[in-house]
Amino acid sequence: MNKILFSFFFSFLFLINGTVSYAEIDTDEGKKQLESSLTSLIEVLVDEKLKDNKTERRAEIKKILFSRFSPEEMSKRTLGKKWKGISKEEKEKFIDVFGKITVESYIGKIEGYSNEKVVYNDVELLNKRYLKVDTSVLGGKESFSVIYMMKKFDNDWLVFDIIIEGVSLVANYRAQFNSILEKKTFGALLNQLEESLTKMEQAK
Repeated sequence: MNKILFSFFFSFLFLINGTVSYAEIDTDEGKKQLESSLTSLIEVLVDEKLKDNKTERRAEIKKILFSRFSPEEMSKRTLGKKWKGISKEEKEKFIDVFGKITVESYIGKIEGYSNEKVVYNDVELLNKRYLKVDTSVLGGKESFSVIYMMKKFDNDWLVFDIIIEGVSLVANYRAQFNSILEKKTFGALLNQLEESLTKMEQAK
């Protein structure tokens, strides 16, 4: 499995009266939640009972992926300044379609998992709600860096960006969408994304 495909596979604190100090924050909690999700994903991928039931297998994978990343936060960061200029309805539609496309783009490909190993190197608290989990993926003849950017929502640490060998997934999407929006309207971008999603779903 190549780096881009594997990245998706292996692709946040209460402010209590403003008195929580960094020292009191359990940075391991974000790592534990991420590790738990990746472990669950591997279990689904290697489950012999699910290999012949593609529909159920995909449903389980989607459930895990959507539980550990934030389509809304990812959407905001992908659109950048343009996020404020679109309507509530457009935001909701973009979050829905973009989130589904992100999952559908990789869900069939991560089934190529071949016993790669994830090593958790470091966990860095950026502030009271943001965390960076630095990992290495070891498999076959190559290893590479995968960094998960996470944000705290209530009790959950959710991924909003994945950085593979220094390349941000969000930055990549932002560049693509900015290029489209230089020539087309946001509505046209949404239509293009919806068409892409329909083709993905029909190709299952």
